[in-house]
Amino acid sequence: MSVEILELGELHPDAHDYPEGMFVTHGTINMLMDGKAIVVSEGGMLIVPPHTIHTVLPASDGRLVIFN
Repeated sequence: MSVEILELGELHPDAHDYPEGMFVTHGTINMLMDGKAIVVSEGGMLIVPPHTIHTVLPASDGRLVIFN
């Protein structure tokens, strides 16, 4: 397993062969997952299923920890 902290500000649509966990440690993160808008607030977690296209939208203001 790896852990990364995402720097916000750039779109980078992504998909993986494995599930990806995301935990918001501060603020609010606006995601686009398979074309659906999702808002995750501080303390919230999101699990992205395998092969799901997802990205963090520029309107986000927070910190996102990603678990692969």
